[in-house]
Amino acid sequence: MAILQRLPAPDPKALEARGRAISDHFVTRMEPIINILEAKQIPGVRENTNDKTWLTDRNAKAEDSEFLSDAMKGRPSFLARIDDDFRALGRVIWDERAVSAAADLLLPLLDVSERTCFGYYGHQYRTMQYAEILLNKRSMSNRSMTDAEQAAQLLGALMHDIGKAAVPGEVLRIKGKLSDPEKELVNLHPSHGKSILLAAFASLAEAGTHIAYGDVIIDIAFSHHERYGDTGGYPLGIRGTEISVGARITGFCDAMDSMTTNRIYDRHPKTFKQAKIEAVRKLNKHFNGTIVVDFLRAAKTNEVTKIILDIIKSAGAMPEQAPQRDLIQSK
Repeated sequence: MAILQRLPAPDPKALEARGRAISDHFVTRMEPIINILEAKQIPGVRENTNDKTWLTDRNAKAEDSEFLSDAMKGRPSFLARIDDDFRALGRVIWDERAVSAAADLLLPLLDVSERTCFGYYGHQYRTMQYAEILLNKRSMSNRSMTDAEQAAQLLGALMHDIGKAAVPGEVLRIKGKLSDPEKELVNLHPSHGKSILLAAFASLAEAGTHIAYGDVIIDIAFSHHERYGDTGGYPLGIRGTEISVGARITGFCDAMDSMTTNRIYDRHPKTFKQAKIEAVRKLNKHFNGTIVVDFLRAAKTNEVTKIILDIIKSAGAMPEQAPQRDLIQSK
């Protein structure tokens, strides 16, 4: 793919070992960003860093405990991959000092936001992988952007749900239908994401580190749940071209992973075929039609189809092997 495909293929055992080393230092890595967020009156993050909150629910059913154990098995490798790709993307737009400082603050929060959701670990990483497929396809279709613009959009996709680090974990893990107050808490995560990123970038600026393209990354975190065809999205209820291209891409990629991921509150994820049908059904309603068509056209190639099926497998699901090729003939 355009930027990250340039990286050498990582060794799985080395990835896992490095991810475990990152995990071992989790508490010390979290404290600086928690202090910054608490100073900005952004609540909830400290509670969600407690391992007992997210990993060992004493009242959980046996089947839930088994699910959680399986869902977290890939965490060490994902931690190392997120660290690698965050830094690789950062180096396209920032100097090494900014890359290191931003990673120190934001990567622990990415970990918290992933663990709080109780799906198969790596949702934001998979969303970024889907976004790279789209950005690469759009570049080949003469809707090109610079490497720096691509890197910023991929970083936004990688951090789009970082605001869930501030949403009560017990609400995000509810398996039944949410009450209206519970929905309101969940729907605050884009606003929390904006606040968290603003606080992190402001702290870096105070220390003399400017984060270029910070506005692009913040916008994606804030706007990825807006809906292209109507005003039913949140937090602002904007539509169409009022939504940035980066937020439109991330919103679609977020939905693709959500539909095909095994989660504690949805043990029956869609197959790739079913997810594509759903994407077409919501074309120009929830999702920008051009983005959907670009994705489906990219998925017609064997190389991209294999990447997508591997992404879905890493989400704990079992995708069908044959892509459906007739969905976009009339588009």
